[in-house]
Amino acid sequence: MLTTSPSTRPIRSVAGTDPLQRIRGYPAVSLIGDGSGPLAAVQARFRALGRDAVRRLEAEFGPDHPTVVAVAAEVEEQIRAVPGGHPTLTIFVSPSMSTWRPLPTAAVERVVIDDTFATRDLVHARLRSVPTWVVHLGAELTLHAGLGRTFRTVLRTEVPEYGVGDGGGDGKARARHRRDLVEPSRRRDQHLTHYVRAVDDALEHFLAGDSTPLVVIGSSRRTDAFTRTSRHRQRPVDGVTWTGRTITVDQVRGLAEPILSRIGDAQTRLALREVERAIGAGRLTTGLHNCWHDATAGRGDLLVVEESYAEPARLDPVTGVLDTTADREAPGVVDDIVDELIELVLAKGGRVSVVPDGTLEVGSRVALCTRA
Repeated sequence: MLTTSPSTRPIRSVAGTDPLQRIRGYPAVSLIGDGSGPLAAVQARFRALGRDAVRRLEAEFGPDHPTVVAVAAEVEEQIRAVPGGHPTLTIFVSPSMSTWRPLPTAAVERVVIDDTFATRDLVHARLRSVPTWVVHLGAELTLHAGLGRTFRTVLRTEVPEYGVGDGGGDGKARARHRRDLVEPSRRRDQHLTHYVRAVDDALEHFLAGDSTPLVVIGSSRRTDAFTRTSRHRQRPVDGVTWTGRTITVDQVRGLAEPILSRIGDAQTRLALREVERAIGAGRLTTGLHNCWHDATAGRGDLLVVEESYAEPARLDPVTGVLDTTADREAPGVVDDIVDELIELVLAKGGRVSVVPDGTLEVGSRVALCTRA
C-alpha cells in the first residue's frame, strides 16, 4: 500500500544520508523535471511525466492492475503537493513510500522505473551544491542561507545609525561628526569599526561555531572592513562589491554565482588530480563495464562521472554482469545503470564526484580510482 511522507575530505561521500537511497522494491517510479515557472505549468509538466510512467506500467502489468492504479493516484497526489520556483523537482513513488524533493541544480527531464529510486540527481545536488552564507552590508543587514544556487533570507535587521559611516544619527552624533572633520579618515574608520561590531553581534547566532563559507556583499569600504576586522573572518570569506541599499534573493544569486562556479571548478580540479594520481599508481579503472566490476568487488575509492552520462542496461541475476542496451523500456532493463553504479560505490564506502560533461580525458565518461 502506498503511503505519503512529507516532503573533511575535499570530495564528500554522502552514503547513508538519504533514506531514499535505501528504498528497494519494484516499481520505484522517479519523475525528474523542470520545477521553475508558474505552479500550473510545473504541475502540467509533471502530469505529462506521470502519464508516461503509467503508460509503461500498464504495458507491463495491465491497465487495471492494483499497482498501476495505486501509482497513478499517488503520483497525482504528489503533483498537487509540489511547489513552483525550483530549478528541478523530483517525485518518487514506490510501494513503500512516496515524496517529492526540490533540487537546487538543473537536471535532465526523465522518467525512471526500477527497483530503486533514481537518486543520482540528489547525490549530484549534495556533491555540487555547496552550502554558503551570504550577508549584505546595506541600509539594512540581511543574511541569506544558500545551498548551491538556491537562497533563502534568514535575517533582516537594522544596524545602529552610528555604524553607517556617513555621519548619520541623532543631533549629538552629527555634532561630534562635524567636530571630527579635521580627522575624516580617523572618524570614518571609527564608524566602520562600530558598524562591523554591530554586524558581528547580529550574525553571531547563525555563524558562531560554523565553518560554512561566507560571501560578503556591500560597498568596498564595508566589505574590506569586515574581512579585516570581523570576528567571523576566520572562515573562508569572499567579498563582492555592490552599492545598492537593499538586495533581492535573485540579486544575491546573481552576485554569488561566480563564487559558486569557482568552488565547483575547484572540486572538479581536486577530482581530476586524484584521477591523475591513480593513473600514475596503476589504480584507475575506466569504462562502465570495468568500473561496475571493480565497484561490485568493493574496490572503488573515488568514482568520477560526467553529469549527464546515463546508460540503460540489463544485469545478469546470477553473474552480476551488465549488458548495455538502447531500449530502456524493455522488461528487465535498468533505466540508468550509472545511477546504480553511483549508489553501489557509496554503499561500499567510496566517494563520488560528478563533473561537467567533457571533463574526463581518459577515453571514458566514467572512471574509478581504486583502493591501494
